[in-house]
Amino acid sequence: MTLNKQDYQNIYNLMDLEPGKGYVEYEKEGETLCIDYDYEEEGYVEDDYYNGTGAYVTTYQNLCIEKVGSWNEDGDETENNFDDSILERMAA
Repeated sequence: MTLNKQDYQNIYNLMDLEPGKGYVEYEKEGETLCIDYDYEEEGYVEDDYYNGTGAYVTTYQNLCIEKVGSWNEDGDETENNFDDSILERMAA
């Protein structure tokens, strides 16, 4: 499986970036890419008496890709050009 910029954006959009472990499958041209990841996030609620909006402000976030694999329709493992640093930068 050969991934391009749009594929990485599609994969990122599929991810449920809530703190904790996650899993996502992405299908392209009869192949499936499976990704296990861990997402960490820290922040605070802006609740200043005069200027507070009650909004959550993220101060730290980290996406760590733990495992990646790809398979074709027959269940055979396939090669892929997945670059975990691209998704990790998108989440930062």
